Amino acid sequence: MYRCCSNRAVGAALSFVVLSLFASRGAVADDLCGGVGPPRPHPYTAISSNAQKTSTTLQGIFFTSDYDNGSLVSVTSAGTNTFNCSILTEDSNEGLGTAVYNFRFKMTGVASKTITLNITHTQNPRPFISFDGLTFRRMTSTEAPNTSKVVLTFTAAQNFGEVAFYDPLGYAEIHNRVNQMAVSRIGATTEVIGQSYQGRDMWMVTVTDPAVPATNKKRVWMHARAHSGEVTASWAMLGFLNQITEDSALGRRLRKNCIITVVPTENVDGVYLGLTRWSAQGMDPERQWDKPTPINEVQNLKNKVDLFMASANPIKVALNLHSTVSQFNDSFFFKHLQPSVTANFETIQQNYIDALNAATTYFDNLAPQTSQLNATIFIESYFWNNWQENVMAMTHEGHYYYRTGTTTYNTGADYFEVGKGMAAALVQYLNLPADSEVSDWQMY
Repeated sequence: MYRCCSNRAVGAALSFVVLSLFASRGAVADDLCGGVGPPRPHPYTAISSNAQKTSTTLQGIFFTSDYDNGSLVSVTSAGTNTFNCSILTEDSNEGLGTAVYNFRFKMTGVASKTITLNITHTQNPRPFISFDGLTFRRMTSTEAPNTSKVVLTFTAAQNFGEVAFYDPLGYAEIHNRVNQMAVSRIGATTEVIGQSYQGRDMWMVTVTDPAVPATNKKRVWMHARAHSGEVTASWAMLGFLNQITEDSALGRRLRKNCIITVVPTENVDGVYLGLTRWSAQGMDPERQWDKPTPINEVQNLKNKVDLFMASANPIKVALNLHSTVSQFNDSFFFKHLQPSVTANFETIQQNYIDALNAATTYFDNLAPQTSQLNATIFIESYFWNNWQENVMAMTHEGHYYYRTGTTTYNTGADYFEVGKGMAAALVQYLNLPADSEVSDWQMY
């Protein structure tokens, strides 16, 4: 995500209801790979024709990005076992330059070969690699000797490799993980809140303790992946969801005192298609909140926000998860400043930032960023214009470089821990009572 910022360096045994995410939809992979609905005409030919999905065999190696979250425009031979890889370039249409921080593709037929890929990864010096379908890891300095090349050596037993810009999570991968938490953990119910432009389901998870009445519960909102290539957002979301469904004192405390709603993936088409910022219509979902008729994905969120804000448990905290480019010392929030917000709102935001700082060693607020809140276009603008200080709404930005306070490159696991911290921070920020202070039947 890009924004203009002023200092940018860019007691009881509880009965819980657990519903299986997507159980009524059949196999997730089947739905996502084929269930995109009838064709809907629109002018964005390059996106609708899946220009970033390619499959070709060169020098006996089969390259493909034609799968969920795959993204590679083309690959051509440039010498023996050397290949030029073209990445989808999206102009942001906002005067902010181009966005090229996303690619993901597979290679088969690579056993016993050393392969050189000429591929731009300026915004992440060490992309990710998976050999034979195993866990993704950061590339070494030998494997990524510069930001325009990748050199991979496969053993005789390794005939398959997958390359990704960052620790990847596709549409099905995200929701399979969410589904596993909903089945094996505590307190989650799920619903489809609408469909994307191409007909994919958008899901929302609600986590609370149904054995405790909703009276006085604080509602927390989180959504991730407005920009489809910004995968750190999904890792943080998964960590957050893990913490709030965990069978622990902290998890129980959160569920007793809060109603937490999470939209795991906003830009579902973009994630599936392997885009960077755009939706399937070539639009930026982050900049739709002032439109009389926003795109489907944003309208689906808006419908829920309006419903919740009119309820007896309106949203008190709204977290919008993104990733950013350039190197920072830490992940960060865009803290909005006067005169676009009040001095008190500045304090409210800082209180949550401080609470996160206290909740996890994976966030130390080493790269604080500030901005004037745009008057209309963001979801934070929508919250501020309608409810002002009643909703603490902020954007969190992950980045692709070093782990906080180190010179070790971060991974998705780091952002998973940040997400857990975001949940833990709610206790301090919302001043939630502990189980020992008030029992269920005394509280109400």
